[in-house]
Amino acid sequence: MRVIVTGGGTGGHIYPALSIADKYSEKYEDVQILYVGVKNGLESKIVPKYGYDFRGLDVKGFQRKISVENIRRVLLALKATNDAKKIISDFRPDLVIGTGGYVCGPMVMAANKKNIPTAIHEQNAFPGLTNKILSKKVDRVFLGFEAAKERLSCKNPAIVVGNPVRKDIRNPKSKVDARKKLDLPLESKFIIVTGGSGGFEAINNAFIKIIPELLEKNIGFVFSTGKNYYESIQKKMEKFDFEDNCRILEYIEDMPDYLAASDLCVVSAGATTIAEINAVGRASIIVPKAYTAENHQEYNAKYIKSKHAGEYILEKELEGDILFEKIMQILDDENLRKNMENNSRSLNLEDPCEIIVSEMEKLVRK
Repeated sequence: MRVIVTGGGTGGHIYPALSIADKYSEKYEDVQILYVGVKNGLESKIVPKYGYDFRGLDVKGFQRKISVENIRRVLLALKATNDAKKIISDFRPDLVIGTGGYVCGPMVMAANKKNIPTAIHEQNAFPGLTNKILSKKVDRVFLGFEAAKERLSCKNPAIVVGNPVRKDIRNPKSKVDARKKLDLPLESKFIIVTGGSGGFEAINNAFIKIIPELLEKNIGFVFSTGKNYYESIQKKMEKFDFEDNCRILEYIEDMPDYLAASDLCVVSAGATTIAEINAVGRASIIVPKAYTAENHQEYNAKYIKSKHAGEYILEKELEGDILFEKIMQILDDENLRKNMENNSRSLNLEDPCEIIVSEMEKLVRK
């Protein structure tokens, strides 16, 4: 079997695609998998580390205004469409699955025109533009949230499966083993702070303000700033004398181990991030980004709160003192934190990739 998975731009699209690829590798000995992403995107660095062949398309999303740059992007899209056709002809896939991002468009459409079975997975309750377009064409639409059904016009009924999670997160190490691997102390509290692969200024600014208080209480952390903020934050942190359990990174590559090692996660409300937290079973404080399409991150955050799996703070309300208070409420109350962990874990017990692979197998056999 020959499978193309495609998705890119952010970790929220990349890791679901990798999760699906992993499931195919697990179930079929003779499978050949090709990952198609953005040529110089984050996925071009991540995917080879997972052992999959990678091909890149040079593609960018369109701006919401008339501009010279948009003309250039139209030309890129036309070239990407031709490049996608060539990849399909060279690799000859049995099926193509997209997980979102502009790169999915040309790849999935090229396969669809060749009558190759196609599918997309939409992680959010409010679908992105590319998936809205593709949902009308593909053979299967898989969803992370039931609420997305009413926002898509699908050729065939959509299937709600939840959000795929990498196997190294779905089957985590013990907290002790993860901390030993990361060289973290076993006895102190440890938190993850990240605004996603691109970073989140609101979380960054609020967290910087409370670092002195966390150090005073010997609370360790890994703080992922995002590429655009890393250098400026590093300069601000020079005045602090950090212990080994306090780490500032541009991007957390060892997320499976850090999740397993953590007691609490402070994150933006991306659907994939939340699914990974739930798979490991961790309490969370979620800060939805206010500028996301149709405010879908607030929906994600309120869902977690409604299930008593974590707390949320709206971006407009986020201040250092509020964040510190929420962190300490959870870390100081062992029963509260354990209940959040149990509720979190209960939200991601099934493996969506099992359903996706099974449904696609039916199409390939036709």
